[in-house]
Amino acid sequence: MEKKIKVLMVQRNYPHYRQAIFQKLATHPMIDFTLLYGDQAGVGGIENVENDPIVNCVVKPVSCLPLTQKKISVFPYMYEYVRNGDYDVLIVANDLYCLNLLPALKVARKRGKKICIFSIGFPQYRQWLRDKVRIWLAHKVDAMILYSYAHRQRYIDSGVPGEKIFVAPNAVDVDSIVAAEAKMTNETLENFKKKNGFAGNPTIIHAGRLVENKRLDILIKAIAKIVKTIPNIKFISIGDGPMMITWQKLAQQLGVSENIHWPGSIVEQGELCYWFHSSDICVAPGQQGLIANLCHAYGLPLITSDCSRLQGPEIQVFTNGKTGLFYLYEDVDDLVAKMEELLNNRERRLQMGNEARRRIFEDFTVDKMCQGFIDGINYALNKRYEIP
Repeated sequence: MEKKIKVLMVQRNYPHYRQAIFQKLATHPMIDFTLLYGDQAGVGGIENVENDPIVNCVVKPVSCLPLTQKKISVFPYMYEYVRNGDYDVLIVANDLYCLNLLPALKVARKRGKKICIFSIGFPQYRQWLRDKVRIWLAHKVDAMILYSYAHRQRYIDSGVPGEKIFVAPNAVDVDSIVAAEAKMTNETLENFKKKNGFAGNPTIIHAGRLVENKRLDILIKAIAKIVKTIPNIKFISIGDGPMMITWQKLAQQLGVSENIHWPGSIVEQGELCYWFHSSDICVAPGQQGLIANLCHAYGLPLITSDCSRLQGPEIQVFTNGKTGLFYLYEDVDDLVAKMEELLNNRERRLQMGNEARRRIFEDFTVDKMCQGFIDGINYALNKRYEIP
């Protein structure tokens, strides 16, 4: 039996939405996978996964230094582990705000280790110097693993060789969704709807961190208008964050508090499936990310902003007019019109939702994402292994 490839991945934290892909890598027959991440829960507002029984985790201190609106991180053990750890391939995030990143890459290269960058690609907000550094770094590593083909093309257009750039489309765990749905019965779903006041009422949903760029203020203002024509409309906002109180106060000021549910942060599909299956559409009025994958996996069409700078690479799962609708960013009246368009047309809504779910289950699975990582690792080592 051929010796396993020892892969070390370094991340600032271990968010729940990464657990499925990390577990997939950890159980791959040709990979010996170790995840090194910081112990500071809530870095970037995201809590760490605790006690993963599958992934070999090394948890070490990380701290952040405030600098204007950015967070500069210090992760000393990253450098120490890269210098002394046992691995063949190092995978790191393209985190230019981590002070230990470049020194760690330099020592890995001196040791003759292969280096892969796992990155969103280019940030949504363009910045000339930062983008130049990213392109420079892309030339220095052995392989890049990105979320989207659009960002891959942008690197190619910037002169980075395309053969070293691989795509691991960001994914939600569709297997856990199917398992959760299998346990849910029509009776338990109807009881859930009745308990929360959703039965017979048009319902929209949003899920994600409640931070300013999600712009739920736009959606709450739209709800305040749409209640005039659809008075029994309900809105579910799953998640928590620094903007929750502000947006709850806005809902109270506009007189729509009774129309909105704030269940807090929910990450388990066994719970999420009830909230999503109680909903008719999903709306992401500002920045969207994995919410596009999640709502599509549950067969819901998405209404989201046409503002390209707010769109994460996950927008690749979305097609305007087929799996949802764009609305004119910050135009409350247009958002109301798009919501009414889908809420009042059940046939079109279901058609979009079915196409959205098909696309996720065929093209944006954890297996597909894992293969992107494997392809990048293989290229770095000049090997060719497939997911069994």
